[in-house]
Amino acid sequence: MLEGTNHDTLYTIGVLDLSKEPEILHVPDMAGRYYSVQFTDSWGDDFAYVGRRTTGTQAGDYLISGPSWKGTVPQGMKQISSPDNSVLVIGRVLVESDSDLPATYDLSRQIQLTPLSRQ
Repeated sequence: MLEGTNHDTLYTIGVLDLSKEPEILHVPDMAGRYYSVQFTDSWGDDFAYVGRRTTGTQAGDYLISGPSWKGTVPQGMKQISSPDNSVLVIGRVLVESDSDLPATYDLSRQIQLTPLSRQ
């Protein structure tokens, strides 16, 4: 077991390559549950968060774009501009109890990233 691991949190981790096109982050309605999606550039600096503390817990769509992207943000989406084309994404969703694990897992699976061209 890793020291310092949270036993009440499900993690989702990925790396984005924004050199060709932006990615769309979709988060489901979390109904008040704590969650966060952290964006970190290749220098290790956090540059944005989506989650209960920053954007609330309602469903939402966010366009994550690289530094040279000049397109139009689709209606209803908020833009997150990255200072770099390589982005580490770390999602966290609170698990309230052992019996809550299936519901938490279902919510964490609904946090999705899709290339803009597939929208």
